[in-house]
Amino acid sequence: MDTIKLHELAMGGLQERFSHELERVISNIADENTPPDKVREITIKVKLKPNKERTRVAIENHVTTKLAPYDPVTTIGHIAHHRGRSYLLEIDPTPVLPITPEAEEHNRKITQLDTKTAAGGM
Repeated sequence: MDTIKLHELAMGGLQERFSHELERVISNIADENTPPDKVREITIKVKLKPNKERTRVAIENHVTTKLAPYDPVTTIGHIAHHRGRSYLLEIDPTPVLPITPEAEEHNRKITQLDTKTAAGGM
């Protein structure tokens, strides 16, 4: 009996999926937005389910990947209240000197919150 080779299983489908997941892992390792020292993992699972007569086997292949998560992106915000409405002002941690209106716009972004602060709070 010849040995079954993984690259031949499912007419090469298992090898194809493994290669695809390996590319994802390599891309994740190269991404500077992920921690360089986190372990990445590729798991190949092969399930074999025989029929009652034990003459045939359904072979199910799974390839799963665990990638490193992206590093968090943080910012600083300030909550302001004006005319009964609340606003979130994002403070840019690398401000530009406020010489022009464009520089002022760069220094903060204002987002209106869906809350009203008048008559009893938020």
